[in-house]
Amino acid sequence: DSTIATADLRNFMVQVYFVSPHNAVGDGIPTLKRREIDQSNPSTNQFVVTPLVEGIEYMQVDYGLDSDNDGAPNSYDPAPALEDWPNVVTVKINILARNAEESQGYTDTKTYTLGSAGTFGPFNNDHYKRHAYTKFIRLINPAGRRE
Repeated sequence: DSTIATADLRNFMVQVYFVSPHNAVGDGIPTLKRREIDQSNPSTNQFVVTPLVEGIEYMQVDYGLDSDNDGAPNSYDPAPALEDWPNVVTVKINILARNAEESQGYTDTKTYTLGSAGTFGPFNNDHYKRHAYTKFIRLINPAGRRE
């Protein structure tokens, strides 16, 4: 049989995540959003912006690089060089979230550490309660091959 098996064609998906200073124009609520090609009509290459989470003020992504081939990160870099991408085995996401509404009688005097982005605060001129979150994500395929 001279039939050649071919792989299924799949649409290329581009999704960009970013923090916007507002959800709706002028509302002042920082929001995590996603920008992606409109899948209802991908041939137009039009982008659609979707608000995901209100109250996200900052997001920092650091990539864990494995320099000794053991599957564990030896350092973190916010923007690895092209030749370092095969060595990325983890991702560390740092997020600073705040309430959508001010808390009466509260002033935020704390500082928050967000990975390689450094520290933020204190926010002495506002009354929003905030919380910093950090999540480590192990990339199973590249990390597992090195163990």
